[in-house]
Amino acid sequence: MLAYDDNHPKGTKYRPEELRLHRDNWFAKVGTARPADYTDEHRKLDQGLFTRILRLLPWNGSIGFISRNNFAGFSFDTQMLRELDEFDARNEDPSWEFIDPTLEMVRATLAQHVSRFLELIATNTWPTHNAHRNSVPEDWEIEQPERFFSVVEDIHGAVRQCVDAYKSLIREGRHRLAIEVPMQDEPPTEPET
Repeated sequence: MLAYDDNHPKGTKYRPEELRLHRDNWFAKVGTARPADYTDEHRKLDQGLFTRILRLLPWNGSIGFISRNNFAGFSFDTQMLRELDEFDARNEDPSWEFIDPTLEMVRATLAQHVSRFLELIATNTWPTHNAHRNSVPEDWEIEQPERFFSVVEDIHGAVRQCVDAYKSLIREGRHRLAIEVPMQDEPPTEPET
């Protein structure tokens, strides 16, 4: 493929103007940043933000849930995505950015993938007859199989990107900030309906 094809069934469907906007925003952020010595005060600020992100997005919450869930026509509890919604809502806040440029790049990548995942869920799943449960419509699998499998593949691809970016943030944060991440052995489970 030589050019972007909005009708291609695979890949993230970003419009060219969206990609240019993300690129320009990133260059503006990095280009206007004054090089400063990374002091102990900077590290403490980054440690505080890293800790807040860990509290908001623990592995055994929304991230762990989406990593184990099958979105292929099976209903899921929308409340299990609450932490991702909260994380996404905070990403416009400039105080929700790391001073360390590498950590900020990884956080921004996670934010972008979370936003994309939530957009796919919002536009491709519908409420079921049970409260707080959505699914990709099962009947699409028979009536519109190309659409069904394309949507499921897009959602599962977005999940992989979210989980990989989350893991990168945890690894970089532990390495750069020397913060121990508590073990979270319990996998997320949906409440009984």
